[in-house]
Amino acid sequence: MAIDFERIHQEFDGLIVDLCRECGGKCERDQIALFLPGEVEFIAKKLDLTPQEFIDRVCNIVEFRGEEVYMIKLAGDCPFLDKENRCELEKFNCKPISGMLYPVLVGLSGDEVRIFVDYKNCPMAHRLSEDFKEKAFRIYESIRKEIPQWWLEFISRYDCCTYDDSKFEELRDKMKISPEELEECKIKEK
Repeated sequence: MAIDFERIHQEFDGLIVDLCRECGGKCERDQIALFLPGEVEFIAKKLDLTPQEFIDRVCNIVEFRGEEVYMIKLAGDCPFLDKENRCELEKFNCKPISGMLYPVLVGLSGDEVRIFVDYKNCPMAHRLSEDFKEKAFRIYESIRKEIPQWWLEFISRYDCCTYDDSKFEELRDKMKISPEELEECKIKEK
């Protein structure tokens, strides 16, 4: 069964734009933004593009466990972010799920799927409303069986990290990057 992105966008109304504006969109600069499997096709259709046109314009691809992981191009702000730190895809009702629900994330803890709040990387996470958290947790819970194990492994390894944007610059225009290249961009914790 595929993830029903349309349903998620119709059900979720937990925008936290004011908090994002207050922070200045820190997550838009030093983290990666991944698309769930099938999400590139969903967003491309909403924007009246072919999936390949969308990928060519805004994605880097990492091959992981024989699969392709799509992410918004590395380095700089997200191409969909406006001056008020708002996602322009909201008006098309197709903002990437990981961005829409952030700082609530999904990943693995051992072999178990884990849904959690990213208090480490989001300076505004402690101010999230309980309503937002409940809705975001409920959405991830509703799709967790549709998210492939390889994608959860990838996101668990690379999504809760901070990256050196200057190193991303070198990879930005490269369509395909390796996990090793992505690893080299991580800021090592002390």
